[in-house]
Amino acid sequence: MKIINGLYRTVAATFPRSGNTYMIYCLGHYFSKQRLHFTDIHRPGSLPFDKDPDCVLLKTHDFDLKFSPQPQWKYLVQIRDPLEALASWNQLNIEEGHPAKHIDEWWRKQMQFYADFVKKWILQPMPNRLVVPFAELMADPVAVLSDVITFLNVDATVDLDKLTRVALANQRPYGRQHPTPFIRV
Repeated sequence: MKIINGLYRTVAATFPRSGNTYMIYCLGHYFSKQRLHFTDIHRPGSLPFDKDPDCVLLKTHDFDLKFSPQPQWKYLVQIRDPLEALASWNQLNIEEGHPAKHIDEWWRKQMQFYADFVKKWILQPMPNRLVVPFAELMADPVAVLSDVITFLNVDATVDLDKLTRVALANQRPYGRQHPTPFIRV
């Protein structure tokens, strides 16, 4: 496994709206953004993971489910209850001015994507994988982030005081904030 700045090169395969932003903020503040060098495969101009020599953490939603796992990388997989994730995703689309034209069709398509994502990233055997459920991350961010830091960090030590400060400073309310966000009025 490749090590960069004392951290294992890792792919963050995250279902949309599963807490990746919160996790990256916390990890970036814990390790320093320079040490954690993060890239998002979906961001225009991002180098492919294997072409960016400084990239420690690569985020992918694997929308086409064609991302090919490699045995020399670690995998941090983030998942969330499908109803919460899709409701949040749809709400984000609405807020960004891109509401689904046919919500029932969008819903079916995204539920199929969720099922396929889980089949690929959760159910298939994969070495060097840590699964981070959103509900656990929100319920006990210090414990879950401690597991993530141990997973990423070569020396595997965790400064719990620092982590607690970072986790609490970056927390914001999550969960079902919109009881029926996928219904457009």
